[in-house]
Amino acid sequence: MAKRSKQARSGQAAMEFLMTYGWALLVVLVVIGALAYFGVLNPQSFLPKRCILGSGLSCVDSRLDTGGQFNMKFTNSLGNPIRVTNIILNDETLQNIIGTCAYGPIATPILPGENSPLITIEGCNNGVGGVEGLALGQRIKAKISIEYTDSATQFPHTQTGELIVDVEEPATLT
Repeated sequence: MAKRSKQARSGQAAMEFLMTYGWALLVVLVVIGALAYFGVLNPQSFLPKRCILGSGLSCVDSRLDTGGQFNMKFTNSLGNPIRVTNIILNDETLQNIIGTCAYGPIATPILPGENSPLITIEGCNNGVGGVEGLALGQRIKAKISIEYTDSATQFPHTQTGELIVDVEEPATLT
């Protein structure tokens, strides 16, 4: 049996070292890939539900159902009555699932300190009907804009805000 040189033995040790750490690195990458695949590493899943409007308007509650119906109520804290002329909901997720949907004017002014009537925006599912468009429990991030006219000054204003909402089952609201 021939003697192996010192250089050959150290080369084999280096190769074994690299192979051991290579397999360990491969296992770590597979675990990270599996976590990402199952949505554990999705940062949106850690965000709480929220509805934030600009100063002077505060969101009371909001919901989005699987049929693409969005409901909300907000409070006027501006100090003057306002007439809402338009509400626009624009999806910010990469899938652009709800697209852009809008609500026309509210007939009666909203007095200071009062809640808006129930606002219902239909068709917020980007043309995809029913349950196929929005999955139950799916988290949607959207930008909301409320355009209104101050009844005292007759100046038009726009308040923008952010909405993070989970898709829920359809419900009968009053």
